[in-house]
Amino acid sequence: MSQKPKHNEEKEMNVVSHISELRNRLIVTAIIFALFFFIGFYFVKDIYAFFENDFDFDFKLTILSPGEIIWIYFTIAGIVAVVCTLPIIMLQLWLFISPGLKSNEKKATLAYIPVTFLLCIGGLIFGYFLFIKLILLVL
Repeated sequence: MSQKPKHNEEKEMNVVSHISELRNRLIVTAIIFALFFFIGFYFVKDIYAFFENDFDFDFKLTILSPGEIIWIYFTIAGIVAVVCTLPIIMLQLWLFISPGLKSNEKKATLAYIPVTFLLCIGGLIFGYFLFIKLILLVL
Protein backbone atom coordinates (compact mmCIF):
# COMPACT_ATOMS: atom_id res chain seq x y z
CA MET A 1 0.00 0.00 0.00
CA SER A 2 1.23 3.39 -0.85
CA GLN A 3 1.26 5.99 1.82
CA LYS A 4 0.38 9.57 1.13
CA PRO A 5 3.32 11.90 1.73
CA LYS A 6 2.94 13.91 4.89
CA HIS A 7 2.62 17.61 4.22
CA ASN A 8 3.77 20.33 6.51
CA GLU A 9 1.14 22.38 8.22
CA GLU A 10 1.03 24.41 5.01
CA LYS A 11 -1.91 23.75 2.76
CA GLU A 12 -1.55 23.10 -0.92
CA MET A 13 -2.38 26.00 -3.20
CA ASN A 14 -3.65 26.03 -6.75
CA VAL A 15 -2.29 28.27 -9.50
CA VAL A 16 -4.75 31.10 -8.85
CA SER A 17 -3.81 31.14 -5.16
CA HIS A 18 -0.12 31.31 -6.04
CA ILE A 19 -0.70 34.20 -8.43
CA SER A 20 -2.81 35.99 -5.83
CA GLU A 21 -0.07 35.48 -3.22
CA LEU A 22 2.55 36.79 -5.65
CA ARG A 23 0.37 39.82 -6.43
CA ASN A 24 0.01 40.63 -2.73
CA ARG A 25 3.77 40.37 -2.21
CA LEU A 26 4.44 42.61 -5.23
CA ILE A 27 1.94 45.19 -3.97
CA VAL A 28 3.62 45.31 -0.55
CA THR A 29 7.02 45.71 -2.22
CA ALA A 30 5.75 48.45 -4.55
CA ILE A 31 4.24 50.39 -1.65
CA ILE A 32 7.49 50.19 0.34
CA PHE A 33 9.47 51.20 -2.77
CA ALA A 34 7.19 54.22 -3.33
CA LEU A 35 7.52 55.22 0.33
CA PHE A 36 11.33 55.08 0.17
CA PHE A 37 11.28 56.88 -3.19
CA PHE A 38 9.36 59.79 -1.67
CA ILE A 39 11.68 59.83 1.36
CA GLY A 40 14.69 59.83 -0.97
CA PHE A 41 13.14 62.60 -3.05
CA TYR A 42 12.51 64.64 0.11
CA PHE A 43 16.21 64.41 1.07
CA VAL A 44 17.58 64.57 -2.48
CA LYS A 45 19.08 68.06 -2.06
CA ASP A 46 20.99 66.92 1.03
CA ILE A 47 22.24 63.81 -0.77
CA TYR A 48 23.22 65.86 -3.83
CA ALA A 49 25.07 68.36 -1.59
CA PHE A 50 26.88 65.46 0.10
CA PHE A 51 28.16 64.19 -3.23
CA GLU A 52 29.01 67.69 -4.46
CA ASN A 53 30.88 68.63 -1.27
CA ASP A 54 32.84 65.38 -1.18
CA PHE A 55 34.85 66.21 -4.29
CA ASP A 56 38.51 66.87 -3.57
CA PHE A 57 38.73 68.85 -6.79
CA ASP A 58 38.36 72.53 -7.49
CA PHE A 59 35.25 72.50 -9.70
CA LYS A 60 31.46 72.55 -9.48
CA LEU A 61 29.05 70.21 -11.17
CA THR A 62 27.42 71.88 -14.14
CA ILE A 63 23.77 71.41 -15.02
CA LEU A 64 23.07 72.35 -18.62
CA SER A 65 19.29 72.17 -18.68
CA PRO A 66 16.34 72.00 -16.27
CA GLY A 67 15.70 68.46 -17.45
CA GLU A 68 19.09 67.30 -16.22
CA ILE A 69 18.52 68.32 -12.62
CA ILE A 70 15.13 66.60 -12.63
CA TRP A 71 16.75 63.48 -14.07
CA ILE A 72 19.51 63.60 -11.44
CA TYR A 73 17.01 64.08 -8.60
CA PHE A 74 14.85 61.18 -9.77
CA THR A 75 17.93 58.97 -10.21
CA ILE A 76 19.15 59.72 -6.69
CA ALA A 77 15.71 59.09 -5.21
CA GLY A 78 15.44 55.86 -7.21
CA ILE A 79 18.79 54.58 -5.99
CA VAL A 80 17.82 55.38 -2.40
CA ALA A 81 14.53 53.54 -2.89
CA VAL A 82 16.16 50.46 -4.45
CA VAL A 83 18.81 50.19 -1.73
CA CYS A 84 16.32 50.66 1.10
CA THR A 85 13.74 48.33 -0.46
CA LEU A 86 16.21 45.51 -1.09
CA PRO A 87 15.73 43.88 2.36
CA ILE A 88 11.95 44.00 1.88
CA ILE A 89 12.28 42.44 -1.58
CA MET A 90 14.41 39.64 -0.16
CA LEU A 91 11.94 39.10 2.70
CA GLN A 92 8.94 39.00 0.35
CA LEU A 93 10.77 36.59 -1.95
CA TRP A 94 11.60 34.40 1.03
CA LEU A 95 8.03 34.43 2.32
CA PHE A 96 6.74 33.49 -1.14
CA ILE A 97 9.21 30.65 -1.76
CA SER A 98 9.70 29.21 1.75
CA PRO A 99 6.43 27.21 1.98
CA GLY A 100 7.64 25.05 -0.93
CA LEU A 101 11.03 24.29 0.58
CA LYS A 102 12.11 21.47 2.86
CA SER A 103 13.50 22.36 6.28
CA ASN A 104 17.16 21.85 5.28
CA GLU A 105 16.62 23.99 2.16
CA LYS A 106 15.05 26.73 4.28
CA LYS A 107 18.09 26.81 6.56
CA ALA A 108 20.48 27.02 3.62
CA THR A 109 18.65 29.80 1.81
CA LEU A 110 17.89 31.91 4.88
CA ALA A 111 21.52 33.05 5.01
CA TYR A 112 21.20 34.69 1.58
CA ILE A 113 18.93 37.53 2.73
CA PRO A 114 21.41 39.50 4.89
CA VAL A 115 24.31 38.58 2.59
CA THR A 116 22.47 40.03 -0.41
CA PHE A 117 21.85 43.31 1.40
CA LEU A 118 25.44 43.58 2.61
CA LEU A 119 26.83 42.82 -0.85
CA CYS A 120 24.57 45.51 -2.35
CA ILE A 121 25.78 48.08 0.18
CA GLY A 122 29.38 46.97 -0.38
CA GLY A 123 28.97 47.36 -4.15
CA LEU A 124 27.56 50.86 -3.72
CA ILE A 125 30.46 51.86 -1.46
CA PHE A 126 33.00 50.35 -3.86
CA GLY A 127 31.38 52.13 -6.82
CA TYR A 128 31.28 55.42 -4.93
CA PHE A 129 34.98 55.37 -4.07
CA LEU A 130 35.92 54.12 -7.52
CA PHE A 131 33.92 56.89 -9.15
CA ILE A 132 35.05 59.73 -6.88
CA LYS A 133 38.72 58.80 -6.62
CA LEU A 134 39.51 57.36 -10.05
CA ILE A 135 36.96 58.01 -12.76
CA LEU A 136 36.16 61.62 -11.91
CA LEU A 137 39.83 62.57 -12.28
CA VAL A 138 39.72 61.45 -15.90
CA LEU A 139 36.42 63.15 -16.66
